Amino acid sequence: MQTEKGRTLTRPLNVLVPLIRAKIRDGDAAAAEASMPYYVAAGEMLLEAKASGEVKKGKFGFWATSTFKRGKTTLAGWMRLAKLQKSSRARTFKTISEAIRPNYSEGRSNVTINRRLVDEIKRAHPEAAARVERREKEREQLELEVALELISIGYRALAAKLHPDRNSGGSHDAMRTLNMIRDTLKRFANSEWGR
Repeated sequence: MQTEKGRTLTRPLNVLVPLIRAKIRDGDAAAAEASMPYYVAAGEMLLEAKASGEVKKGKFGFWATSTFKRGKTTLAGWMRLAKLQKSSRARTFKTISEAIRPNYSEGRSNVTINRRLVDEIKRAHPEAAARVERREKEREQLELEVALELISIGYRALAAKLHPDRNSGGSHDAMRTLNMIRDTLKRFANSEWGR
């Protein structure tokens, strides 16, 4: 605001709106950068809690979201960030969004969504948000069912070849290894979809 001979002069909205948006963006970026060490530490402790084995297998996601009142994606992002910071290829990230942004050079194709925009849309259209959330849960359930079915199909096909009673050269060791791999894949599929 400027004054001219006792009169207050204001800038027009077409000038003020972009300036205000820029300040809000700068504030959000500064807050995100300042919070990073805390989220990394929280992610490390979440990994430790998961490794403790005190939460029933397959129930960690539910336990964490209900205990800390944060979304599954947020908590998983913090844990992923903590793992990235400890890895041999660790690099410094300024924000969580930057850490979990797609890294196409590593073959990842995760899509990072602007969470503030999503929250704003959810508040404006709660019925639509509920439908989308239901569809997302249905999609996740379907993905889990498909993954488990593929594991079963592959297991049955290989078991037919590797079973010790088959004349195709199967053995007890081969079946033990196959069973271990099947169980590992099922655990991974269940943990990936939060069951």
